Amino acid sequence: MRAHLLRFIHTFIVQVSQTAYANAGYALEERLACWLLMTHDRMEHDDMSITHEFMSIMLGARRPGVTLAVQMLEGTGAIRATRGQITIRDRDKLEYLAGQSTALPRRSIPTCSCSRSSEAGELKLRYFHEYTLSRSHHARL
Repeated sequence: MRAHLLRFIHTFIVQVSQTAYANAGYALEERLACWLLMTHDRMEHDDMSITHEFMSIMLGARRPGVTLAVQMLEGTGAIRATRGQITIRDRDKLEYLAGQSTALPRRSIPTCSCSRSSEAGELKLRYFHEYTLSRSHHARL
């Protein structure tokens, strides 16, 4: 369990660092594509119940900008967006659109050898949700 937790912590720190770098150096569309990919990695299906407001909080961007980025990604056929719902339609295309913004976190993720159904995978998912909720709470303050 300790080895899994240490791998998770390492992966999480790499992702947070890469996100900070991406916020400064990548376009909103690339950052959104990367965030959708990382979220999709933690889900068991292609449908996500996510609002533009929530994505704007997670990306540290204005909601109208996120709406334009969603429309751009939808126009390429990578995703399908409806009110409060995003569906990943073409993951390969989404990875291409994300560009290098996903390179570093994706290289570190395979070192975490836990599946979605394993105990460590459940811990990762629970921690991701707690982090997401705490980040959205702090963004409102």
